[in-house]
Parts: sequence; C-alpha cells; structure tokens
Amino acid sequence: AWLRRLTEVLGRLAQEKDPLRLMPLLLDTAIELTSAERGFLVRVLSPGSLRVEVARGFDKESLRGDAGQVSRTV
Repeated sequence: AWLRRLTEVLGRLAQEKDPLRLMPLLLDTAIELTSAERGFLVRVLSPGSLRVEVARGFDKESLRGDAGQVSRTV
C-alpha cells in the first residue's frame, strides 16, 4: 500500500506545476505514510530565518495558532 501511494504521488508531482498545490499534497502524503499526527513544511529563507509554508494535522485540516500552541516534540 505504501509503495502504491508513493507511486500515485510521484505521478501527481510530475504533472503539477503550481508549487502552492504541491506543498499540501507532499505534506499530506508524508503524514499519511509515516502515520504522523501532524506535519509542517518549513522553508529556509536565510540562515536563521524560517517560514512555515504548510501545517497540517492527520485529518488533512490546516493547523492554525501561535507557535507556542504546537507540540515541539518528535
């Protein structure tokens, strides 16, 4: 099942040109394949400067709120 899902995602990646649509797809797939509760796609803007591009829960809902409200454990 894992390999089948990965193959599906790779096919969509090859077709999708809009990075704004790719980011949630990548993150949702990573969450699904790793059975994580939540995930974050973080962009490094410059040394020491980060921006959370996408934050999602297992239910594919966007996570919102202050950074202090998000668990920082792995």
